[in-house]
Amino acid sequence: MQRVLTFVYKKKKYVSKPWNFQAVCLINAKQAESKTDKVDVLETCRDAVDYLFEGTEATQDILDAAVSSKVRMCNEVFRWFIDDLTGKNEESLQEDEQAEN
Repeated sequence: MQRVLTFVYKKKKYVSKPWNFQAVCLINAKQAESKTDKVDVLETCRDAVDYLFEGTEATQDILDAAVSSKVRMCNEVFRWFIDDLTGKNEESLQEDEQAEN
């Protein structure tokens, strides 16, 4: 299952590119450069959310104006990141394959 971000701004729906390894790397790099053990999800995931909307209709101005949507998307991306690190995403893929057979 492909994971994408979506949000509505001024009655128009915007859809991101699919979640991918580059987005994971952006989050990982932010965490690596952090000087504290605490995770600031917004700071950690902001660049990944922006990256996922690069090349789509959602310009940076729109992303910056849709504050509550961007906060929600940062939290969602962080959950995806954790799921990928813990292998939960791979487990769900295996379950999907078994269900198809």
